[in-house]
Amino acid sequence: MAKKQIELENREEADEPHENSGGEQKPIGGPTETVNEGNSGASDGYASESQNTHFYMSQVLDNTRLIRDVDQYVKEIIQHLQEIDGATISIKLDVDVNAPKGIPDATVRTVRENCNTLKIKDFSFDD
Repeated sequence: MAKKQIELENREEADEPHENSGGEQKPIGGPTETVNEGNSGASDGYASESQNTHFYMSQVLDNTRLIRDVDQYVKEIIQHLQEIDGATISIKLDVDVNAPKGIPDATVRTVRENCNTLKIKDFSFDD
């Protein structure tokens, strides 16, 4: 896993454009998730027969490289989707913590206060 992360970082440092033209698949965030990029043949970038009207992406993030990974997804994926005239984009953050020895009371109190301050409406602690 560390070797993959180092290779990814080295590729990012090279800052090479990631162009793909012709229906081949390229990885998104991991070895098992791919996107099929077909060439529609339409000059305006939209398919003439059928148009994709919805995009969905879900990715488990490495919490030690969270900011770097989110930044990459914004630059490589979300930015392109934001340029679509009339498109609405919803971005959600799901956090799931399992602490077998329990979450300390001080941490529970701090996280609750921070969630309330940040106006996060959907959060909970449970056993």
